[in-house]
Amino acid sequence: MTTQKENLDRLPPFDEAAEKALIGCVLMLPLEILPALMEKFGNDEVFYDLRRQTIWTVCVYLLGKNKAVDSITVAAELKSRNQLDQVGGFVYLGECIDLVLSARNYPYWADIVWEKYVARRLIQKNVLEAGAMMEFGGAPSEAFFAQFDQNYFEWKKLLERGAVSPKNLCPPSDFGDAYFNAWFDHKEDDYGYHLPFGFPMRIRPGECTLFTGDNGSGKSSMLGQISIVCAQQFKPGQKVVMASMEVPPEITLWIMARQLLGEGHLERNHENEQKAMRALAWLNERMLIYNFLGITDWRELLNTFRYAREHLNGEVFILDSVMRIGIADDDYATQGLAASQFADFCVKTGAHTFLVVHENKGSDSRAKDRVRGSKQWTDNASNVCGMLRNEKKAEKLAELEEKLAIYPDDAAETQKAIDGLFKVQDAKFILSKQRWPGSHQNASRWLYFCKPALQFHEYPGEKPKCYL
Repeated sequence: MTTQKENLDRLPPFDEAAEKALIGCVLMLPLEILPALMEKFGNDEVFYDLRRQTIWTVCVYLLGKNKAVDSITVAAELKSRNQLDQVGGFVYLGECIDLVLSARNYPYWADIVWEKYVARRLIQKNVLEAGAMMEFGGAPSEAFFAQFDQNYFEWKKLLERGAVSPKNLCPPSDFGDAYFNAWFDHKEDDYGYHLPFGFPMRIRPGECTLFTGDNGSGKSSMLGQISIVCAQQFKPGQKVVMASMEVPPEITLWIMARQLLGEGHLERNHENEQKAMRALAWLNERMLIYNFLGITDWRELLNTFRYAREHLNGEVFILDSVMRIGIADDDYATQGLAASQFADFCVKTGAHTFLVVHENKGSDSRAKDRVRGSKQWTDNASNVCGMLRNEKKAEKLAELEEKLAIYPDDAAETQKAIDGLFKVQDAKFILSKQRWPGSHQNASRWLYFCKPALQFHEYPGEKPKCYL
């Protein structure tokens, strides 16, 4: 239990990241941001940290003198005041700027900084009023209440600046355009990107899809094919962002190029080199690769996704897999936080993200209940789908191929059995959850795998598709 002394010993409320980011925004867009913040903050010292108070004061001074406000001019002014080393030097100014993905997000940081400032003022006021109460001998008089009423009106004026108020309460009319778009601009069953095969599911903006399956079930191959088909439907400039921390980038590109061309082997000659070059050029226009192998940090990856969405026109994001984002298998709390953050990224930016999560073996429950780790992965996802491999066919085919190599005298009979197996399905695509209003909640489709092209097809014997 927290004691009263521990409460008193805590630092006053402040948010270091928000204060640094707000200073960074000011240094990036001073003419737009500084006047707005000066009006919002008034003459109050809203920054808790003395370094940031000093930088803020210099920025306001330079603007008042009609001088340029940036990291160079601010550093020069701080140096002339013998304050540059006190604030951390030019390096500290750079750290503030580096925190900012977009300076136009400054109202978000400003609200946080202001609210923490108001909280500190409130704590200070309460301490003063408690002291005044003690001066009155613990029995407040009319004079005390008169002063209390005056404080109330001062607080009311402070809060009327509009910085501390419910930010997310809106009348329905604020959503008029989106509301009419939902009615008239798209069909419920046809909104979003199509899959490579006929199926009652779409890859919709603003949604997070959990993609599950055992090792070797075909998850990565299916997501590669889905990426290509989505990229075909993109507007110019939109991109798939692929983060596969288990496979080197050149192998990922080679696999996707095979799927794109519908070919498994190319003899080295001029014509085929040109074909491979066209495939690479096509992927280069529509893809970005997260170049990292091993265990990354999920926060760094999420920030990379945010940057790609805001600055590089990322549209569909693939994380393969969550085993590679630095969260322990038994750390359900952090898994839940990461799941909610990736889902929030989709909702706020309109991107679509695939999260690949492995399944627990030996479970006969529903697919979305077999997901390894925290239940928050499925709860936060808009869609849950995955791959189920036909292991019986794979085992039988392996046995026949081994028999073909060992017993050549029975080759004709063995080959006939192998040919018969190619009419048997290789994998099943399973939909276990779809949040879109009126959509299918459960569906499945058996598919056939073309090994040379690494493509899944709807019918046996279907020729590889060239998507290029």
